[in-house]
Amino acid sequence: MRLFKRQSQVWEILDSYTAKGPVSLHLKAWAKQHKEAGSKDRRELQAMVYAWFRLGHLGADKPKDQRLAAALFLFQDGLEHYTEDLFTLELLPKSLHSLATAEWSARFEALLAAWDLNTADYFPYLGELSDAFSADYFIRQMSQAPHFWFRSRRKRSDELEQVLNSKKVEFIRKEQFFAFHRGFNLISVLPKKQAIYGEVQDYASGRTVELLKLEGKEKVWDVCAASGGKSLAILDRYPNLRLMCSDVRPAILRNLEARIKETGLPVPEHKATDIANKPTWPFTEHIAPVDVLVCDVPCSGSGTWSRNPERISLFSEAELDALVPLQAAIVKNAAQFLRKGGQFLYITCSVFKKENEDQVQALLEQGFELVESGYLGGPDEGADTLYRALLRKS
Repeated sequence: MRLFKRQSQVWEILDSYTAKGPVSLHLKAWAKQHKEAGSKDRRELQAMVYAWFRLGHLGADKPKDQRLAAALFLFQDGLEHYTEDLFTLELLPKSLHSLATAEWSARFEALLAAWDLNTADYFPYLGELSDAFSADYFIRQMSQAPHFWFRSRRKRSDELEQVLNSKKVEFIRKEQFFAFHRGFNLISVLPKKQAIYGEVQDYASGRTVELLKLEGKEKVWDVCAASGGKSLAILDRYPNLRLMCSDVRPAILRNLEARIKETGLPVPEHKATDIANKPTWPFTEHIAPVDVLVCDVPCSGSGTWSRNPERISLFSEAELDALVPLQAAIVKNAAQFLRKGGQFLYITCSVFKKENEDQVQALLEQGFELVESGYLGGPDEGADTLYRALLRKS
């Protein structure tokens, strides 16, 4: 039976996974060591491993073959041909058989009933969710990976659409954002021209900067710039800004420099600095204060876990306890370099209240005024979930 071979391979992959990095990288490493695994094998194994992690903490006391069966029942993702095996081997209650092709929500509720569980068993930290979300929303988001998104240059969107149509590529367009099916190879369509048209960037992530209403000449500091996704989105709207970028990681700033060079735009001054522990002005070409602060702070990433479902099982409250004071320190230390009346854009890819609304509340208590806040994206958009809040320094 095909399922037996797949199970043994899944156990080999999971047993050798050390959780020191994304499971996607572990899968690639496993494939390199097993050259006999063809492309179909790799696709199925990735889908099975991801399904295993999407199961979260459900049935943690069940035998692992039953848990994998439940994962395949819920998160089929091209694995529907194994469904009959699950019931032939009696790995799942017979009562679920008639629901094998039902909507995901019906299958999920039926599994909970069959195993005498409730939604709280899925993830032990559901109480950390923002009041904006229900447990059902969080679980539904984890049930499927978002689209593969590409943010085009605003002036290139129509041209890109024509290129995609000419090559008969299936896509969904939302303004300057283009969604493709997961696994889509953009390089095959735009060889050596990707940077001309835009960047790979999630729909919600690329839209976070839309709250900024600028004249176009302001001094802007992207405090936690990483590889420059938010900076590029801002420059696409306001190419003449006086932009500065920083991050605690020198290597990732080199990626930022390379990405911006590819666009043909001038590379902004960028410095590696630990603003959380070193509250000093890091730049030499510009002087403080700045007109705009953008803080896309380090966070749990819980709004993106549908891409990295292993995080559902690996996350611990200790991580949140470490992240929250780090975020607060970054925000506090950066805020001193913002002029009065300046704009502060706070961003996370988290759905946890402590990382979002609570941090904004602390800024309000420090004298900031809230202009607008809220969440973007989510499963209905086929995107990650991000939080953004625009404040003004009074």
